[in-house]
Amino acid sequence: MLRRGLTSILGQTAVRHYCAEAAAPVAAAAQGPVQSLSSRTLFTFDDKVPNHSNNAYIAPNATLVGEVEVNDYGSVLSGAVIKGDVNAVKIGAYTTIGENSVVSVAKSLPSGFVAKTVIGHYVNVGANSTLHACTVENEVEIGVGSTILEGSIVEEGAKLEAGSVVPPGRCIPRNQVWGGNPVAFVREVSDDERIAVRVNAEQRYGQACIQKDEYLPDSVDFLEVQK
Repeated sequence: MLRRGLTSILGQTAVRHYCAEAAAPVAAAAQGPVQSLSSRTLFTFDDKVPNHSNNAYIAPNATLVGEVEVNDYGSVLSGAVIKGDVNAVKIGAYTTIGENSVVSVAKSLPSGFVAKTVIGHYVNVGANSTLHACTVENEVEIGVGSTILEGSIVEEGAKLEAGSVVPPGRCIPRNQVWGGNPVAFVREVSDDERIAVRVNAEQRYGQACIQKDEYLPDSVDFLEVQK
């Protein structure tokens, strides 16, 4: 609509010139030092800048704020928000933060527990989950829509069923399945489940790479299409 209006007033050649001038700052920015596909999702807080490995995948509509670190082969999927505003968030290798999940921190906890959020390697955080000022050790499976509250620890190899709620300060023992609101013991993790954790984590990263390849890099190619 805007382009048609400009064309009728200025003519085709003038419109092309106008569009090129308008896009010049965009082109300059694209040639700057930050070339990451996900650069527009990173926000500084109190001089703390999110940091992620070059081979991590950060969805274009995910949000990372402040002191956030995403290690090699990590994935932060669409709509997820990682807030390292008043403390740090660390996300391990081959760990996936599912769609629309929120990971946040606290400045301090009255209990004296660690107020930052640390998520280990080969962890799957299911979509629509909430993790607040907690620790999740390696090879943990967190079901869709789960909530882990401040001061909680989910030990290595544990598994939370979908919709689980871990109350503040609770410890989920290693290699156990817990579920419910509040969580309760369900069963032991099977040998097959333990073996599958790393395989599934690597597959999720592969799927994230496919998504990454579907996105076009920032450019002014649209101007060429309009000519």
